[in-house]
Amino acid sequence: MDQAPKTQYVFLNRTSKLWCPMKGAPAPYIVWRKDGVAVQNSTSITFQLKVTSENNVNYSCEARGDGEVLRRNISLRIEECPDPCECDVFHQTIVSVNCSGKSFNLIPWKFPPVMSKLYLSNNKLRDLPQGIFSNYSQLELLEISNNLLKELPSGIFSNNTKLSFL
Repeated sequence: MDQAPKTQYVFLNRTSKLWCPMKGAPAPYIVWRKDGVAVQNSTSITFQLKVTSENNVNYSCEARGDGEVLRRNISLRIEECPDPCECDVFHQTIVSVNCSGKSFNLIPWKFPPVMSKLYLSNNKLRDLPQGIFSNYSQLELLEISNNLLKELPSGIFSNNTKLSFL
């Protein structure tokens, strides 16, 4: 249960999953709780939810097995996904935003600040404004192929120290 992140990312008005990895044989019995009330009882290590407001509620997962109960409290970090892009979270810590093939000429929105991966390929982007990525210190991957870009502004990635794929 130590691998279950205490803070997990979900998207406002989108279906998301919480994650609580467990090992055991037989499979441990898992109780998911929302504000202390059981909302799912099974052997599933994921809990699907749709966040419809920015009110933060308390979630937890409990594993029961061999007469022992282990509990992990989970804090939600609620992010917004820009329409019409698709957003996903992997292992509840890696935030991915896919805006590929949307015929965008400009990038007029803000992305989730904790975004790790951004896909902007197959659009009609002609330029990227200076500083457009400066607030995304977690950005590791940026896909911008098949656009109308001729050059990138000098220093556009100076704050992106984790960027390893462009």
